[in-house]
Amino acid sequence: MRLYRVFDGKRVIAGPVEATAVGNILMQAMAFGEIGGLHEARQIVRNSFPCEEYEPASRGAWDEAYGRFLNILDKRAGSSIS
Repeated sequence: MRLYRVFDGKRVIAGPVEATAVGNILMQAMAFGEIGGLHEARQIVRNSFPCEEYEPASRGAWDEAYGRFLNILDKRAGSSIS
């Protein structure tokens, strides 16, 4: 998660590690009319599992590495035989 928040520069909210299983159960509950809809399913998850919030961190090193990568691409494109 840390890598993603640094790379993307956005706040990340991570739910339960069992998200796939929980999602499947909630979709089945919706299909059987046990819960009203997606909004209610999300509320159940919020009330049942702790969520982790990750704030963006400095992107300086990533931006520098990306600049080097673009420089390599420019050099390769200039040396291509057309």
